[in-house]
Amino acid sequence: MSDQNVLPSSLHRGLLLLAYVSEVGHPVSFSEVVRYLNVNKMTTSRLLTGLVGEGYLVKNEEGLYLPGARLESLVGRESVDRWLVRCFRLPMERVVQEVGHSGILLEWNGSDMMCRWRHLCEESIVLIPPGQVVRRPFEYPAGVFCMEASAWETYLKQPETRHLQSWYKRERKRMEHKGFCFGHAEDRQRVAAPVYRKGLLVGSLLIGAPKDALTEEQLEAVGRQLSALSQN
Repeated sequence: MSDQNVLPSSLHRGLLLLAYVSEVGHPVSFSEVVRYLNVNKMTTSRLLTGLVGEGYLVKNEEGLYLPGARLESLVGRESVDRWLVRCFRLPMERVVQEVGHSGILLEWNGSDMMCRWRHLCEESIVLIPPGQVVRRPFEYPAGVFCMEASAWETYLKQPETRHLQSWYKRERKRMEHKGFCFGHAEDRQRVAAPVYRKGLLVGSLLIGAPKDALTEEQLEAVGRQLSALSQN
């Protein structure tokens, strides 16, 4: 093979990395890139900096790397977060305006929730800034039904959470039957519906309100709206 047909090593590494980030399905860390490319940290750092600067990769607040707009354009694939915002932002706004309370759109990445978009109003629910990773999603209104079943089962086996097992089974059954669930916390109400894409759970739609602000009939109506949205 002629030397003229051999890619420069830096270009070759860059193409390998872009293919890897595009296909792996989760944000990648610096150390993961080092291991994958099998090069030193300085070379990896220069490569990542260049790809981020050119818009092929994005570095989030957690220091992890995701496909950027230019990479998405190259592979002809729409990222989950862009798809979520495109498909659900305007419908969520309409529901929020109708109900008069707040809505949140969260993306599920397999272990955490990421807030992709929010609509705020007076007396809003827990405010999660867009882009913030929610590491303990079960502490948030929308997180209840966005955790994998195995994660919930592990969580509920802990001594301090075993008393929630019957509640979880009841609420999960309601979610599976209706496609949504609503409940009351000490200071707020919430209605949540999961969002599936190609059969995989990728997000949650949530409407929240101050405690006792919505009647049971209104909660049911909002739940049906969110469920209808999440299935489109």
